[in-house]
Amino acid sequence: MKKNLSVAVGVFLVASLPASSSEAQIRSDLALELLAAVTDTAEVYSLRGVSAAVIVPGQGMWTGVFGMSDPETSLSSDMLISVASLTKTVTGALILQLADQGVLNLDDSIGNWLPELQNVPGNASIRQLLNHTSGIGNFGAHPELGPAISADRSKTWTQLEIARSFIPEPRFGVGEATFYSNSNMLLLGMIADSATGSTLAVEFRRRFWNRLGLEDVFLMSDEEPRGNLASSWVGPTIEELSSVGPLDSPFGRAVGWGAFGLKATPTDMAVWGEALMSGQLLSKNMTEQMLTAVAPPAGRNVALGTGVGLGLRRYSVAGVEVWGHSGVLGTATSLLIRDQATGVTVVTAINQSPRTQRNSHFRVAGALLKLANDFVDR
Repeated sequence: MKKNLSVAVGVFLVASLPASSSEAQIRSDLALELLAAVTDTAEVYSLRGVSAAVIVPGQGMWTGVFGMSDPETSLSSDMLISVASLTKTVTGALILQLADQGVLNLDDSIGNWLPELQNVPGNASIRQLLNHTSGIGNFGAHPELGPAISADRSKTWTQLEIARSFIPEPRFGVGEATFYSNSNMLLLGMIADSATGSTLAVEFRRRFWNRLGLEDVFLMSDEEPRGNLASSWVGPTIEELSSVGPLDSPFGRAVGWGAFGLKATPTDMAVWGEALMSGQLLSKNMTEQMLTAVAPPAGRNVALGTGVGLGLRRYSVAGVEVWGHSGVLGTATSLLIRDQATGVTVVTAINQSPRTQRNSHFRVAGALLKLANDFVDR
């Protein structure tokens, strides 16, 4: 199969970005180096499609794509890709903003906001949902979830239906350890709905997307996406990959909600991550709390994680401590990271089965981060 390679280089103008970003153009030498990094990594790991965005302080936004959306269509930077658990950064930010506004308190017991639910300890706090120390089991791993979705692929399960049907027994007592669980963000979405009297999709758009001028990000559980949707390459091995249409895999739409329900472009996710982690959306105190880490989960529950904040993770990528979040679904992987020391923000999205790419969303992002940081240090 002939692979297509293209790149768009320039400035993405957003009022919330520093003035220097809107006055500068990504230098051609840096743009070529970033493109080469995507190309080289994609070829080494046999990636069918990669879309990436990088914000460099004083320079602006670089975007690049490699490969194919499907056998007949080149991947393009305006294509929406499932960004999976990058959604958690948005759900977390909504809860933190509500705490900033005094609508709720991070140390409220979740039983004050939620109905009684089996396997959900009402004495866990909102903060413990945010940093995954609640002990609540992961609904995404429930053995009956996949068959239930397959039985009716057109159904979108409500948050309450998921909570009542698929949250397994707790992994440990409240506050005893750290365990990454999609159920935490599902429950936070329900708390946000209760606190605002609105919906996640409406609040995401009202508080964040409209403010930042983002038009290419949608919560699939509650919105119909507009624009160009990327297909995915799915299969047990690289040799067996085949093209699957963007809506042929219903998992994210059916049950994703505030845990992993977003489709977006890397460009929009980079602007989002820059705004959130640079402190533009929350108070200074709340931003500091967001970036305060507890110990990472034991074992392989979180790849490359070195700590868990409030709605964010801390990682070591290319030898650098960064904050952000990764995302994995059966059809795609993604990564949003920001180096708080240099201000470089990187987003990668790969429209390919995770089992065939060996954490390549981290590998691509690491190469881009190193190049951008080296440029900032010159």
